[in-house]
Amino acid sequence: MTDQLESRFAEMVRCAAPTERDPLFRLQVLERRETERFRQRSSLTLAAACLVLVVAAAALALRPAGFGTLSAMILLVGCLAGHRLYGATLMARLRQLRR
Repeated sequence: MTDQLESRFAEMVRCAAPTERDPLFRLQVLERRETERFRQRSSLTLAAACLVLVVAAAALALRPAGFGTLSAMILLVGCLAGHRLYGATLMARLRQLRR
């Protein structure tokens, strides 16, 4: 009886599994991985931006006359965060345009 159940279970698993060389399945897996990477990078950038805002608020509270320096620091961190998120994609697009 268990052999019969095992063979039925094995057949069900075989039917539900994707084919060994299914390109659509591979693309879906790659898409999920890239989406997860993007979420992680976005979360990290968001956390860094929040940290910069907290530091900026503390710096303004301690020294309100240094607003120009603080603005430059926030702009620099924003540019670095944008480069971190979109730099590789932008460079790939620019390479494509050169061809």
